[in-house]
Amino acid sequence: MNTFRKILTSVMVLNASVCCANTMCDSLFRVFDHELELTQYYINIRQARIDSLLHVRSSAADTYDINCILTYEYQHYKSKEARDYVLLNLESAETDADEDRRLESTIRLGFLLASTGNFNEAVDVMTPLKSSVMSLAEKAAYYDCMNHIYGEAGFYSNTETMRQRYFHLADLYDDSLSLVLPSNSVRHYRQLEAQLRNRGMYSSSLSISDSLLASTDEYSQAYAAYAFCRSETYRMMGDEQSQLEWLLRSAIADVRNGITDNGSSWMVARICYNKGDLKRAYRYIEYSLDNSNIYGATLRHGQVGPLMSIINNAYQHRLRRQQAMLYGLLAGISVLSVALVFLLLLIHRRNRKLHRLHRQTESLNEEMSRMNEQLRQTNLSLRESNHVKEEYIAHYLNLYSEYIDRLKHLKRDPEFTQHEVERFYQVFDSTFLSIYPDFVEQFNSLLQDDSRIILKKGELLNTELRIFALIRLGITNSAKIAELLRYSANTIYNYRAKIKNNAKGNRDDFEEAVQRIGTFTL
Repeated sequence: MNTFRKILTSVMVLNASVCCANTMCDSLFRVFDHELELTQYYINIRQARIDSLLHVRSSAADTYDINCILTYEYQHYKSKEARDYVLLNLESAETDADEDRRLESTIRLGFLLASTGNFNEAVDVMTPLKSSVMSLAEKAAYYDCMNHIYGEAGFYSNTETMRQRYFHLADLYDDSLSLVLPSNSVRHYRQLEAQLRNRGMYSSSLSISDSLLASTDEYSQAYAAYAFCRSETYRMMGDEQSQLEWLLRSAIADVRNGITDNGSSWMVARICYNKGDLKRAYRYIEYSLDNSNIYGATLRHGQVGPLMSIINNAYQHRLRRQQAMLYGLLAGISVLSVALVFLLLLIHRRNRKLHRLHRQTESLNEEMSRMNEQLRQTNLSLRESNHVKEEYIAHYLNLYSEYIDRLKHLKRDPEFTQHEVERFYQVFDSTFLSIYPDFVEQFNSLLQDDSRIILKKGELLNTELRIFALIRLGITNSAKIAELLRYSANTIYNYRAKIKNNAKGNRDDFEEAVQRIGTFTL
C-alpha cells in the first residue's frame, strides 16, 4: 500500500512539473513572439553603440583598443566587420612589431574564423603560434581557441572518422586549458559545466549552470550563452520541454541584445516543426535566415537553409491545404447564399400572405372583441339574474321551513309533517335543478371516480347533494343547512366532511369549486 502511495505521489509530482513546464514555455513563447516584433529596434541600439565608437575612433591616436571593442560588438552581429577590425589590429601590431598585440589579434582572428565555419583558415592562422613562449593567460586564450576550432569542426563534419578525430583534438586542448585556467575564473566554470555534461553528470552540470546564470544579468549577452549551454544539458538528458524553455530564454536574450549569430532560434524552430506548430516554426526559421544574412556566415546558412526548406515546404503544403479548404468553404458559402436568397424570396412571399392574414385576423379580433363584450354584458346580466334567483330561492326556503315548523306545532301530526318535508324536498330539488340542470354531473366530476353519487330511481337530489346545493346557493353555515333540511348540525357536518374527503383535488378548495358550478367567465 505504501509503495502504491509513493508511486501515485511521484506520478502527481511529475504531472505537476510537466504542467508547470508547459505553462512556462507558453509564457516564453508569448514573450519571444513579442520581442521578435522589436528586432530592428534592438539592432538599432547595437548599431548606435557602434556608431558612437566609430565617432571616437575617427579622432583617436591609438585605435587598437577601440578596434577590440568594435570587434566585440560585431562578433555576434556582423562577422565580416568583426574580422575586418581584427585584421586592422593584426596589421597594426605587425607594423609596430608588438608581439603581445599580434598574438592577441591572431587568436581572436582564429576564433572568428572558426565561428564562421572557416576551419582550415583558422588552423592555418593558429599553427605558427608557439604555446611554449606564451604566458599563462595567453596559453589559456590559445588553448580555448584551439578547443573551439576543433570542437566546431567536429560538430559540423560530415564524416564520422573526421568528426571523432576533431573531437579528440578538441578534448586534448580542453585538457591543456584545464591546466592553465584560474580555478575561480568564469571560463573555468564554463569548461567544468561542459565537461560534466559530456560525462553524463547532468545534475552537477546544472548546478554549475545555476551559478553561472546567477552571476550575470538576466537576458544579457552572457546569459544567452549560458542558457543555450543549459538547454544542451537538458537535450542530452532527453528533457525536451526543459530544453525548449532554455532555448527560448536564450533566443529572447539574443533578440534583446541585437545578436544575429544565434543558434537558439533555429533550434526552437526545429522543435516547433517536430511538434507540428508550423506557423511558429516558419516564423522562427525565417527570422533565423534573415539573421544569418545579416551575420554573413556560410556556416549559419548551412544550418538554417536545409531546415528552412523543410519547414517552408511543410508550411506551404499546409497553406495549400488550408487554401483548398477555404475554396471549398467559399463554394459551400456560395451555394448556401443562393439557397438563402431563394429562401428570402419565399419568406418575402410568405410574409406578404401573412401580412394579409394578419390584417384579416385583426379585423376578426376586433369583431370577436365586440362579441366578447356583448357576451360579457350578457354574462353579467345572467349572473345578476342567477343571483336574484338564488336570493329568492333562499328566502323561499326559509319561509317554507318556517311554515313546516308552524304546521308541526299546530297539527302535531308526525305523518303530516313528514309529508310536508318530503314535499319541501321535491319542490327544492326541482327548483334548484331548473337553475342548475347539470349540477349533479358537475358535482360528481369534483369527486373521485369510486365516490361519485348515484341517485336512486325517481330521485332528483339526495341528502348529500341537497347540502351542497344549499352551499352553492350561498348557505354555508351547517346550523342553517341543518335547520332547512331538518337534520342536526352534527349530521350536516359529518356529511360535508365525508364528501370533502372524497374530493379529487385539495379538500379545502372543494366547497369553493362547488360554488363555481354553473358559472362561466370570458
